[in-house]
Amino acid sequence: MPAAFATFDEAHAWLIRGLIDYGWPDTSAMGGHIPQGAPGGLNLSRFPDDDGVASVVLEVPAISGGRHMVEDGIYVFVVKLSEADGGGKQFVVRCAEANFLQEFAYDPANPSWTAGYIHQSVTEYVPSFVDWRFGGGELTWAQRAGMPEFEGHPCSRGLSHFIGDRLRRNLRIDRGPEEGWWMQALPSAPAPRPGFHAGMVTTGSGGGDPTFLSAAAQAAIAATGGEDFGSAQALAKVNAPGWGLVVTSSLGLMQGLFWVANAMVTVGLFSTDRVGATFFSIVLGMALLAIGGGAMLGANKYRRGEGSILVYLSMIYAAFTPICCLGGLPVAIWAMKVWRDPLVANARG
Repeated sequence: MPAAFATFDEAHAWLIRGLIDYGWPDTSAMGGHIPQGAPGGLNLSRFPDDDGVASVVLEVPAISGGRHMVEDGIYVFVVKLSEADGGGKQFVVRCAEANFLQEFAYDPANPSWTAGYIHQSVTEYVPSFVDWRFGGGELTWAQRAGMPEFEGHPCSRGLSHFIGDRLRRNLRIDRGPEEGWWMQALPSAPAPRPGFHAGMVTTGSGGGDPTFLSAAAQAAIAATGGEDFGSAQALAKVNAPGWGLVVTSSLGLMQGLFWVANAMVTVGLFSTDRVGATFFSIVLGMALLAIGGGAMLGANKYRRGEGSILVYLSMIYAAFTPICCLGGLPVAIWAMKVWRDPLVANARG
């Protein structure tokens, strides 16, 4: 197999070559200008500073269907080489502004394929995310700040010096094929491999929302041992409404506790001949405590994606608990909609 260019048969070199072969122009010496029709720009201007640890940068305009999300401008995706959990190497692509985090395995036997998967994922993701933004979607500070960081591995010093030399001479890397040192042989676009996934849904209300891998989805993958990505997607999706059910269940439990305490204090400190009313308050408070406890168990089962009648109890409880019914009804509707989502339904069997 020929090297990526010159003698640099290594992951970073193949990534750079592959992205350029898939239509990403080198914008390092172009002032960040991205040519019309290009999927984005490959900026290596800081690559020699850290030997490529975090300086393979993809700059993608926030455009979908000809519409530009001016507020976002350009999304910056940073690509790092790291160790894969099961051994070997992988590239991690991260963009906090678009809440995108995804891992791509590097296969030395098919070294240009990784660039193909990155190209496919980013170019499919950005338009859907922009559509979501035009529809009123807004990332929270917690989503941006909570995205995990990954340690990056450097390239060889030879590759770093090679790219640094071209940058100093204001020579574009994507001119390699024309200049003869590229050893050009365009890769065929790989078909998505079994298990390839486009990201994890963690925001919005359903199937049409943009997909990305957020901190919640990373936790979901860890919970499933990194093996069942369908389950990880489902766990990431039920996380937020699940916490909503936990809150409404907690409020119901507190209401029951207060009712029982109020009745006991009334009996103990004040004389009363309203025995029936007091007894009713105690019984109703105990019932709220029991049902609230079941709803709390159901809310936690919901967050784990476990099918149970207690899950439905938690949603009903959120909608009808007197202390929070006005706020709990939207939570119950939201939780039911997510619970019936095909992705979640399939994951829980």
